[in-house]
Amino acid sequence: MSDSLKGMVPTLEDEVVDRLQDSFVIVSLETSHDVKGVDILSGVCAGVSFEDASVKVDLRIELLRGYDFLKRILKESVVCNRLYLSRNDDVVELIGPYRLVSPRLTDFDYQDSLCTMGIDLFKI
Repeated sequence: MSDSLKGMVPTLEDEVVDRLQDSFVIVSLETSHDVKGVDILSGVCAGVSFEDASVKVDLRIELLRGYDFLKRILKESVVCNRLYLSRNDDVVELIGPYRLVSPRLTDFDYQDSLCTMGIDLFKI
């Protein structure tokens, strides 16, 4: 492609990235805890449900990150200050604090080092 057309004509790669971004909802948990302070856990949403004062989220994340976060929840007092659901520029923010309970890791994909982390959040 000539230099004069670069940036004016979308490349196939740009189109694929744009389509893929439209295909995912991202879940982000802004947490605070005793040792590390504020931390953000983000992943592709695998499921979310709302019931009364609770939210159940399942997110697809890297296996090591999920394992480390699970250890932290089991060892320390971890609170979720905010929960974000986003798709492109459309963001839904739920303000806590929420208590994190029933953390779980499922659907292990050892080849790609991914897993699904499920967490139940209860409004404090």
